[in-house]
Amino acid sequence: MAEDLRRTMAKSQLQSQVRCPVIVGGDSMFRTPEDLRHLCQLPSVPMLTQTTETTLSPFDGDKEQDQDKETLHIADVSLGQYLDLQDCTEGNLVVVWFQGNRRFARMARSLKRRDAGGEMPTGPTDTAPFSTG
Repeated sequence: MAEDLRRTMAKSQLQSQVRCPVIVGGDSMFRTPEDLRHLCQLPSVPMLTQTTETTLSPFDGDKEQDQDKETLHIADVSLGQYLDLQDCTEGNLVVVWFQGNRRFARMARSLKRRDAGGEMPTGPTDTAPFSTG
């Protein structure tokens, strides 16, 4: 029992410490950082960082060589918030520069459809401004 509790606590700490990028603006359903704050129930509006799209290939050069690629705005959320976001949105992953490394960023395009009972499959519960009907 104590071991299970330790594992749960370690997982919880990891999920709050690991940061994950989410694209804001452009083709994302999050037009503003306030939209992301509301859906993920963040305590404050996340700060945006400008970055560029890249690839995972180590042969494609470095960050400076990617400066001519598409510019994107990202905000970062905790791993737990990212997993909730992934559960309740449709979208895709885009490789970006994040904290000096190539990372996948979530491009959320829409909320997942509600089931027959009108419920979201999983994820945050307060999605009123993003309701799909």
